Amino acid sequence: MTATTLPALLQAFFTDRLLRQRQASPHTIAAYRDTFRLLLCFAQRRTDKPPCKLQIEELDAPRITLGMQATVTADGLPGQSFKGHVISISPRMDTKSIHSDRPFELYDTKVREVLVELDTKELLIIGLRVDVTFDAPGESGAETAGKPLAVTTVWTER
Repeated sequence: MTATTLPALLQAFFTDRLLRQRQASPHTIAAYRDTFRLLLCFAQRRTDKPPCKLQIEELDAPRITLGMQATVTADGLPGQSFKGHVISISPRMDTKSIHSDRPFELYDTKVREVLVELDTKELLIIGLRVDVTFDAPGESGAETAGKPLAVTTVWTER
């Protein structure tokens, strides 16, 4: 028997079970999503390791995978970096609601919500503009194989 992580099980539940097998309505999916959010909030309070929400723009969204390692840095915290990993990925694209106010930012793009849990209990300031680098696993033959994916966003609570 293989060990499967909670994020992988949740992702499979939303993408395989609800969307493909059950062809659930958007309202049903939203109800399950909200229920799992409550569960994750409860677990976060028990472990003191809050996951934080990032919005990944549509061109980069397909490259993010569960368990992918992430390094968070911020101009406001020079010389510091925070390691973490992806614990949840939204099954759908949505309208962008978090803006970093960087000059090159696209405002009319769709985004995919990604939750990252830091490996440390040290909390980042909510609303802080951060740069997140995801360590891309090497995929043979892929143009982006092994290249890190860097995004700029604002650190927010779930």
